[in-house]
Amino acid sequence: MPPTDIRPLSFGELFDRTFTYYRKHFWTFAGIMAIPQLGAFLQGIFSAILFSHFQTSTGAKPHPGALKDLFFSSPTFAGITAMFVFLYLILGSLAYAAVTNEVSEIQLGRSLTIRECYRQPLKRTGSLVVLTLLFLLLLLAGAITIILPILMCLWYAFAVPVLLEEKTSPRKALKRSRRLSQGNRGNIFAIAVLMGLIAWIAMMVSGFPFIIVTVILAAKRLAMPIWLHVLTALFQRVAGALTSSLAPIGLALLYYDVRVKKEGYDLQVMIENLGPEKSPGQAFQATA
Repeated sequence: MPPTDIRPLSFGELFDRTFTYYRKHFWTFAGIMAIPQLGAFLQGIFSAILFSHFQTSTGAKPHPGALKDLFFSSPTFAGITAMFVFLYLILGSLAYAAVTNEVSEIQLGRSLTIRECYRQPLKRTGSLVVLTLLFLLLLLAGAITIILPILMCLWYAFAVPVLLEEKTSPRKALKRSRRLSQGNRGNIFAIAVLMGLIAWIAMMVSGFPFIIVTVILAAKRLAMPIWLHVLTALFQRVAGALTSSLAPIGLALLYYDVRVKKEGYDLQVMIENLGPEKSPGQAFQATA
């Protein structure tokens, strides 16, 4: 593949390129995704410690629904868990932006270090926080139905790449993502489900022995030791870091592919005229 071979891709070619990028730049993408996985790991450890303290202080017997009971009975636990979830979403958005940054550079025949991949997204942390909040509010508003939140995930799948590459506002990024996704939501769904399934299977396989032990302990109403929580979370999050970049890579490639097909400009010529500090997204703004 030529270094700047950005052209319309078939769905099969898009999948092939996703795995090619993933394989050739494996450790860079794994390092990028380690950041949100670390946040999820810390959240899991916090939940385990607080849950253990709750059982010790109340004398409650362990049972399969005990963690859910704690969530609904303790406003502090529920609030801190919600804070961790929001932090994970922010870190996930930053990682998605960093993956998009690396995909952009790979298409130009270059590659970045993990730190360089995060440099541009970190400059837009405020905008990414606002974007995440707007997205969550939209999801909550649409939660009265089952299908609407799913549709919103498809509509706004390109919001992070748009925000990063086209230097736009969070509100405009959401609107543009919805326009770009028209006619491509089936592809977005396929990439998210298939690549997400690979990551989920890897996480389940890596943590399977610990999950079996957890189920046995819960069935016998025995408390799960903290070390088992730590090992389970550690193995699952390492597996997540190694595999969860597939979906962002695929979506970033689809984002560029949609722009090539929908916007009617010769991306190849535009890239050839780019300066060393520009990215494809910045070039689009210059020609818009």
